[in-house]
Amino acid sequence: RLYGSLPGSQAEYLRVPHADYGPIKVPSVGEDERYLFLSDVLPTAWQGVKYANVGEEDTLAVLGLGPVGQLAVRSAKLQGVKRIIAVDRVDERLALGGMGEVWRARDLHSGKDVAAKILRPELAADETFVSRFRREARSAARLSHPNVVPVFDQGEDGGQVFLAMEYVEGRTARAVVDTEGALTVRAALDVLEPVLTGLAAA
Repeated sequence: RLYGSLPGSQAEYLRVPHADYGPIKVPSVGEDERYLFLSDVLPTAWQGVKYANVGEEDTLAVLGLGPVGQLAVRSAKLQGVKRIIAVDRVDERLALGGMGEVWRARDLHSGKDVAAKILRPELAADETFVSRFRREARSAARLSHPNVVPVFDQGEDGGQVFLAMEYVEGRTARAVVDTEGALTVRAALDVLEPVLTGLAAA
């Protein structure tokens, strides 16, 4: 039912409304395998959630946040699942976001761990965005303040645009709220004060 009823689970013709201006443009950089989620990984993730028969009041646990896991989370949201617990089993992957991923990496010169932010392929293919990203990285690298994470380097390798900065141990604000609930006014101010001080220096 997800793909049609023809042999091979593929329709002979497919009409996509607004496909003349709505499709995602695949960049010319990067390996073809990076874009297979469009034709393979997304249907796999959607089908997995659909066949699990998760109800709106049920809790869905997704173990692993590779491409299938990430899209399973998104598919579950679109299918109306209200509570989703996503567990990333790759310790080195620190965060996922709209711009890309942040990984713990090793600086081979200093031998220290750093946080490497890697842009999503479609953003890395946008020259205007990359130019702005590099300008902001250079500006951040000139800052020196105890409340601003230092930027060590930025560059490109194999079509992947990255930014390397200090790796700081600790929990994110989201993790604190998820585990401990809403912050008290005092606790929120304790977090905001150093943030605002850092912003003022920038």
